[in-house]
Amino acid sequence: MNYTIDINMNDLKVESRGAETYGIFNVRVKVESEDLIEEAEDFITYVLDYQIESQKKITSGQTLTYGYWLVQFKEKDKFLDVWEYNSDATNFVEGANLTLSYLHAQYSLCEVVEAEFDAPTADKFVTVYTQIFESKEIQGVRYEEDGEKSGWLLYCEEQDLDSLHEGAFLTLRLYELTLKRPDLLKFLGLPTGYRFVLKEDEYNAWEDRNLFTNYK
Repeated sequence: MNYTIDINMNDLKVESRGAETYGIFNVRVKVESEDLIEEAEDFITYVLDYQIESQKKITSGQTLTYGYWLVQFKEKDKFLDVWEYNSDATNFVEGANLTLSYLHAQYSLCEVVEAEFDAPTADKFVTVYTQIFESKEIQGVRYEEDGEKSGWLLYCEEQDLDSLHEGAFLTLRLYELTLKRPDLLKFLGLPTGYRFVLKEDEYNAWEDRNLFTNYK
């Protein structure tokens, strides 16, 4: 590709140069930590390559889902600056710190357990046991995604699924869950057919081939 990506370590901005030769805007991302610089470079590469290959130009005000989170582009000084939803998904704020850190956490866990990365979008629904926000031990299982349902079911103890009535569970958006339990965020990129157990700072995640009779 005939564009480059420049890094300004003084103000932690990453921006492309040369994208105008393809008839598209250069993209600029501001982050709060040097640890996110590489992720910002990957993000810009993804956005530019998507436009070049699809021949679909992103314009100011347009939104894009990147992994788990939602970003918005705003034109300024011939760049498209990247903004993102804040943690409770109520307003867009400048930068991509949540977007990139969420993706890094989820992708890294999938790499550790050798699972294919398959994050749902944060506006999808999740079913949780009502006591999950106070529990120190969480178990989760991901069934097949269905429409607005992410496929995730989260509970506190193994016997909950058999012994608790339907009223003991509630449905909420994933961003509502991770706002209250950010420690669960990293597991949500696990694909269909996976389980995890989190107990304080220790976890285990694995593929459960017995979840579905037609699962191979």
